[in-house]
Formats: sequence, C-alpha cells, structure tokens
Amino acid sequence: MRVVYMNKIIVKNNYLGIFTDGENAYLYTQSKKGIHDYYFVDTSYDGFKFEGPRKNFFVTRDDGAIEKIDKCSFFRISRISDGKYGLFYKANARKSQLYFATSKNISHFIGAKVVKDFNECAMLVPNFKYKDKYVAFFGENDIYLATSKDLSKWEISKEPILTKRSDNFDSDGLIVGDVSVREDGILLTYFTKREDSKKWFMGTALFDRENPANLLYRSREALWGEDQSLLENSINPVGIIILNERLIVYFSANQEKLYAFSLKFFKQSPAFSKAFPPFLVKKFKDNPILRPLLHHFWESKQTFNPAAIYEGGKVHLLYRAVGDTDSSVLGYAASGDGFTIDDRHDDPVYVPTEPFECSEPGQKIFKVPYLSGGGGNGGCEDPKLTVIDDRIYMTYVAFSGRSYPGVALTSIKKEDFLAHKWNWEKPVLISHPNQVHKNWLLFPEKINGKYAILHNISPSVSIEYIDDLGELDGNRHIASWDPHNYWGTKHLRHYWDSHVRGPGPPPIKTQLGWLLLYHAMDYRDYDRYKLGAMILSYEDPTKVLYRSRSPVMEPDRHYENEGYKSGVVYAGGAVIKDKDLLIYYGGADKYTCVAKSNLEEFLDEVKRSEVPLVSSLKIKA
Repeated sequence: MRVVYMNKIIVKNNYLGIFTDGENAYLYTQSKKGIHDYYFVDTSYDGFKFEGPRKNFFVTRDDGAIEKIDKCSFFRISRISDGKYGLFYKANARKSQLYFATSKNISHFIGAKVVKDFNECAMLVPNFKYKDKYVAFFGENDIYLATSKDLSKWEISKEPILTKRSDNFDSDGLIVGDVSVREDGILLTYFTKREDSKKWFMGTALFDRENPANLLYRSREALWGEDQSLLENSINPVGIIILNERLIVYFSANQEKLYAFSLKFFKQSPAFSKAFPPFLVKKFKDNPILRPLLHHFWESKQTFNPAAIYEGGKVHLLYRAVGDTDSSVLGYAASGDGFTIDDRHDDPVYVPTEPFECSEPGQKIFKVPYLSGGGGNGGCEDPKLTVIDDRIYMTYVAFSGRSYPGVALTSIKKEDFLAHKWNWEKPVLISHPNQVHKNWLLFPEKINGKYAILHNISPSVSIEYIDDLGELDGNRHIASWDPHNYWGTKHLRHYWDSHVRGPGPPPIKTQLGWLLLYHAMDYRDYDRYKLGAMILSYEDPTKVLYRSRSPVMEPDRHYENEGYKSGVVYAGGAVIKDKDLLIYYGGADKYTCVAKSNLEEFLDEVKRSEVPLVSSLKIKA
C-alpha cells in the first residue's frame, strides 16, 4: 500500500480527474475543510506519490462565471497541441450538461462552453487530427465518435463505434475512461458498471489511426474487475493515464480514499487482454500420441490425462487408463523426442490396492454422486509426478465409489522408476475423507526448507508446508477448501475462467517464478475445459504475479471433442525440453495429446497479463 504525503490536512475530498503530460501525473481534487472548499492540482512523478508542486485549480465559463467544481464530474483532459489543453466535463446542477474549455496550462481552464451536439462523458484524442479535424470519443452507454474543425461544432458518427456486449463484463453502459495515441492505433480504455452486480469493470479497444471509426481489437476479458479489489463497498472511477509505460487506473471510495492499480504497458500488446496468440502453443500434428488399445483389456476404452517427467533423456508418461473392467489404472509410455512414443508397456504399472481406491466386487452404481471421465468402478485417476532428489512422488485422485474422491500420495525411487521396477511405496490418503478433493500438486523443491503441497487455487492459492512427507501417514489429513460446499458461490462470471476447476501439472521453475497451468470453464461457454497459465512468486507461491487473461489452449480439435466427454483439454504433465515447453494433456477424456511452445515466448506472453496490484493513495499532509 502506498501512502501519499501532501502539504495540507484533508477532511473530505472529491477526486475530479487525472491527467498526464507524459512526464508527470496531475491529480485534480476538491478538498473541503469545514465550510471552505479548496481546489488543487497536485503533481506526481510516478503516478502514486503526489509530492510535487501544488497549484490552485479553477474553471470559468464563457460568460466569466466561475464554475462550481464540486458539482462537476467526468473531467477528461487532453493535450490539443504544444502549450494548449482541452477539458471536457459535466456540470451536474439542475440539469447535467457537458462543457468544453481550453487552457494554456493545466490548472486554469477558461471560456467553458456548453457542448450542444452531444451530452455524455467525452475525451479528445490527444495531439491528433483526422482529415484536418479534431476527434473525440464520447459515451455513457455506447461509444460514439465526434469530429470538429473548431472544437465548437461537432459532427457525430451515425453508428456507435463500440457497443455493449450481451452476457459479458461490458453488457451495460460504457463510459470513456482514457484515449491515447499509440504506434499501432488509438487506444480507448473504458469503464462499465454491471447492473446485476453493481460492480465496476474496465476494458480496452484499439482503433485505426487512418480511420478512427474502424475497430481493430477489443479486449475479450475485463482488464480489471471490482470483484478482485475487495476494498470498499462502493467505489467510483476517477480516471486513467499511461505514465512510464504503465497504465494506471484511479478510483475513489467514500470521498476520502483514493486507490490506484497499475499494469505494465507493452507497445506490442495494445489491447492488453487480446486473446493469447494461437500460434504460440502448437498442437502436435499427429495427435493423439496415445489411443486406447482394444487388445489390452485394461486400456481398451480410454488412455488420457497423463503425468510427465523428463529424466535420462526421455519424457516418461504415466497415463490414466480405463478398460473392460471400468476401473481406472495407470499405464506407462516414453518418448525420446517428446512426441513419438518409443516405449509402451503391455500391463499397467500402478493399480488400486487400498480401500479408499477400490470398489466393492461387482459394484456398478456409485454410492456417492460423483463421476469423472469414466471408470465406473473407481480406481486411480489423473496422476501428477514430481521429482525431488532421488525420489519420484505421485499424487493422484483415489476413488472407491463408496466415498467422495480424495487425493493420495505415493513415491518410488528414481532408479527403480527408470529401470521399470514398479516398487511403489504404500499410498496414503492425504486429503480429508468424505470431502471432494482433486488435483493436488507437490512442488519440485522445498520452499523455505519445507515440502510444499498446492491443494487449491480458487478463490486463492493455498499451500500446505510440511517438514517431512513421512508425517502424511494416512492419519494426518491436509485441511483444504471443499469444492462440494463452495460450488459456484463466488465466481467472476464475466471472465474466461469464471469457474476455476483446478491446477494442471506440477509447477515448473522459470526465470519469472513458478509456472502453473490450470483448468477453468467460462459460464458463457460452459462445458468446455480450457487451459490457463499463471506465474507464482518463488518465495511465496500463494502470490500470483502474472495470470493469462485468456486461455492458452482450448478444445478446438476433433480429438478434443470426440470421445467420452466433448470439449476437454486436461493437462496433467509438462516438461521443459530444448528450450520448449511440452504440455501433455487429455483430449475429450479419451486420448493423450501433446502441445509445444517456446518457453521464453510463452512466459513473455503470460507476463503481458500482469496481475493488477491495488495501492492505497491515502492523502495526508
């Protein structure tokens, strides 16, 4: 949290607007002390610490009257040319009315005139003309374009250039937040408030400099949503600037507090949350790499959801298999190049042995309402492999059909694994019985001297730290959020991952932090499992540093839609090989597949989706 020290004690503030000249940020504030009102412009060199020179601020109308600034809103300031600035604002007296004024400095605006051609929040495109005309974007419902030769009489576009989108984060009124000219277009950032949730969201759109009415890109997901702030019951947007290659958004709460969050601005990512480039993650042309084998009774129906490790110059896969017995067991396969299967065992290498993963003889109907990817007789599902020192640990979903599925842990010596001597340790249940738990992961190295088990990522990343994994002896169970009791109560409905299903492969250590792939669904596109990515802090993996604003992989191939369950990509393993990230996943709950991405490019794209960090700008003398 950032605290700003200023040179006057503030009793009550009305934050009017924010502006940048490219070097400094200027905050426009009405401050009330007792019965007196003060109007200031405060200066900041970084957009957060307003410790620079303070100037008095006033606006006069064309008849000479001084504007009652405390009755105004929607201050949007733009540089018109060198040494000249333009201000749109709304005066909310008996009738809300839009005005426009100009100034030769940033603090004294004179000659404000009523804008007669439109009456909604507006902002000039700074330092820009189209066909020798000034250009403004305006709107509080849909966004329109206005052009003018003299900044007095305006021509309005017949159709809106940006409209609301049904069943999306911006399905209600759009309000102009900021307009800036970039190398690749005119960037519009807008606010929108959902009528159903009464929460604010923010999106971006990019327009053509050669034709400002031509939309080039539009963010598919919200750049930020009020649901994520967890700060105040009621907030109001103040404005947006781009300073020092960061987009900074300001909003106030209770006329006392001012908050801001910032995002790294990438010149090559103008719309910020544009879809993850589809060419970045390439699916193998010969997918699936593993299919069911009819002559193997134990894997005649499904071979999917693989775990993966890279050891001894090979990628080793353990995959979930379902066959004639309808019981889930684990098979083994290996590949030298990561794509072509060189070795595949004729028999399963791991089978259910404990009561918590074995069904009753002849059992065909579950005693609990659960079914995941087939396997009507329960078993061992969805393995995850982690190498630590000379052992390979495996977490997996254990399901007997008599109780809810839980997470089990076992291990094997690395030398035995590589020699195909399947001397697994006796598995233990590490999650609480009678609760639904799946997809727990073990970090590949100790964190702060302790083993780390990631057991939940929604609504936040949760990790259990353990001195010795031997403490998990079947009697100690890790307490975790129970999705059975939490289903759908706090989702963000207007994001691609509005229903987070759980993590994918174990975390991979990278130069940015721990790379974690995860599965999620979109309530606007339900029943389709998609894959996202996030980067967790090295020292404290509960902190999310970056998070993809769109899926990194979606079920768009026939082998991801023609199987036991349509529309599924489920990643269980990932390795780094020859500077590439290889992702091993199940398609349609039937096949095993692989996709590849250059690791550096993949991380760079995820980094573009920096998680906004909210900072407090509490103003104090």
